[in-house]
Amino acid sequence: MDEFFLDQDSLNEGLLRLIEERIFIAGLNIYNSHFDKENAYEISDVGVRQFITLEAVTGGEEPSDGESQKPGVLTIYWCGFGSCKDSRDNDVNPQATHIFLAYLSIRDDGEVFLDGEVPMDLFEEWRNNDQKLIISVGGMDFDWSMVYDNQQQFVESLMQFLEQWQLSGVDLNIRSYDQPPERLLSLLEDIKGQLSNDQILILTVDSVTVIPGMEFPVHSLQQLQDGEEMMGKQKQ
Repeated sequence: MDEFFLDQDSLNEGLLRLIEERIFIAGLNIYNSHFDKENAYEISDVGVRQFITLEAVTGGEEPSDGESQKPGVLTIYWCGFGSCKDSRDNDVNPQATHIFLAYLSIRDDGEVFLDGEVPMDLFEEWRNNDQKLIISVGGMDFDWSMVYDNQQQFVESLMQFLEQWQLSGVDLNIRSYDQPPERLLSLLEDIKGQLSNDQILILTVDSVTVIPGMEFPVHSLQQLQDGEEMMGKQKQ
């Protein structure tokens, strides 16, 4: 296994620590199926085993005796379109419950289109396996301003796309935070209002990470202590 991949033991330990803190796992989202298969489905298999062995949880409380266990949700990105073309065949773990088709492209006027051939044979295979197909929009280096500036056209063409390919929902994969939150909320409201009761809307976001740089140096403990002593002397 390549060193930059998360190993089974680390993922399993992380999930168990969350459970110890009574933070219960409802699902696992994996990016992406190509790398998961290259590593013999080790990561997705950990999630499946956890869903099978963990007790079901309702409202943060453990279920009473005899209460049925909820099935876990295992979502996996299948990257076969646009800038994300790692996959060409079915490399998705058969135990995945939802498959995110990445990524849907967008024109300057907000209209969506699929940059790549539609794998109808794979669609049929996944549906026969009772796996839900979700179209994903966004990803790395995606310009969300084209969506927000042409929101009506985007939503209308997105709904037509869902109907044409009989998809089960939409995933918005947001990797940047350069737009006001109200624009995203408005978009979510518009999309949700157009979906049927059987379709789902998913928002996938990156964690916010703060990395110190030369512009904002992190002072050492000794520097902080020296500063506190200097302030104390000035007060005297």
